[in-house]
Amino acid sequence: MSEKSEKIYEAVTNVSDELVEAAGGRKRPRRAWYIGAVAALLVVAIAVALIRPGAGGSALAIAEAVYEDYERLPDGVAAPDACFEALTAQFLSGAGEENALLSPVNLYMALAMLAELTGGESRGQLLELIGVDSVEALREQASAIWRACSRDEEEIQSVLAGSVWLRDDFGYVQSTMDTLANTYYASSYRGEMGSAEINSAIQAWLNEQTRGLLEEQAANIETNPLTVLLLATTIYYSAQWTDEFNEAANYTDVFHAPSGDTEAEYMRAERGMDYFSGDGWGAVRLPLRGGNGMWFILPDEGVAVDELLQSEEVLGLMASGPNELAGKYAVVHLSVPKFDIAAQLDLIGGLMELGVTDVFDPDVSDFTPMTTDTDMPIYVSEATHAARVKIDEEGVEAAAFTVIIADGAAAEPEDEIYFTLDRPFLFAISSRDGLPLFTGVVNRPD
Repeated sequence: MSEKSEKIYEAVTNVSDELVEAAGGRKRPRRAWYIGAVAALLVVAIAVALIRPGAGGSALAIAEAVYEDYERLPDGVAAPDACFEALTAQFLSGAGEENALLSPVNLYMALAMLAELTGGESRGQLLELIGVDSVEALREQASAIWRACSRDEEEIQSVLAGSVWLRDDFGYVQSTMDTLANTYYASSYRGEMGSAEINSAIQAWLNEQTRGLLEEQAANIETNPLTVLLLATTIYYSAQWTDEFNEAANYTDVFHAPSGDTEAEYMRAERGMDYFSGDGWGAVRLPLRGGNGMWFILPDEGVAVDELLQSEEVLGLMASGPNELAGKYAVVHLSVPKFDIAAQLDLIGGLMELGVTDVFDPDVSDFTPMTTDTDMPIYVSEATHAARVKIDEEGVEAAAFTVIIADGAAAEPEDEIYFTLDRPFLFAISSRDGLPLFTGVVNRPD
């Protein structure tokens, strides 16, 4: 297995002119074949409650972060399924008439990095939510998940990135910054918080990592003079369907949105596949190149999406795949609306409901592993998550892979199922290992 090396600026990099210029001048990538371009970013701003004059900076040396090619999740490293389920239920519920999006993997990586910056009960609350009993176990798990979700191939791109942005007059613990680089592959930068220069550089980095899909959301990310550290994690994803939708079969029909009926353009296909169902719902999985897949989960008539987000079966399906749930092979008459949706979340309230409270309170938060300025009250002042998902007919290579969908069938299907996503539904985009890269609620596809 070849080893790749991602070069990070020497020391903890001072913000460069080139990075700042990239904020306004980055070219959009050419349109590629994909199920949809998908991106998410999460930004955590860590601030001081008071500024102490004369705080000195310390030189840190992080030469490079090393990572390997994609690897399957190894035996002995359990995915944090309970954490993924809790995050999905917490942040997708209660969307009302709006769409809701979450990247559980992206949020997990940010929480894991935040745990490295904290100590005491602050760290303990984060580890409890993640579902590990030590920071050593967390590092092993997070590194394995990062590699299992990272694919940069012609047929599929799943690109994770992380960065920490440091105040230039503040003292940081070098070993902690080394851990962020070596375990979480995070680049580090340093500059004057609150300045136009560092704000532009942060926005440019976010846009570069998410391929410009979240430019509007990134433009709102800014530091201020009280910020001591900004932590950012991103994921960009694109993949080809293994079997194409024929655009000639598309049709326009009604989508029954909570706010009232609206028109949507539907993609249509008839395919032999496994159909899954439970109390109040049905689901199918459309395969993507490279072993990934996209789940579509449709509530029965009269059942609300929020009801499904309380179902252990549905949450398990979204977080880790069918596991013990058996599907029924059938001819599925599938109608899927094309959509391009974006959503943004303030995470603080939801994380507090999940038991992570101390990091948001300057009176009790513990950031001693992060800084040598231990007499300053430091706390998380902002935690923002933004995501965008687009799906359409493009990006499949056609006939050679059509057979793959039906390969697992031992007999001709006896049932026909009409699966029309014409009312609010759930979806999940999963990795080859079943890790939930993106989950969402589509209340309006337009």
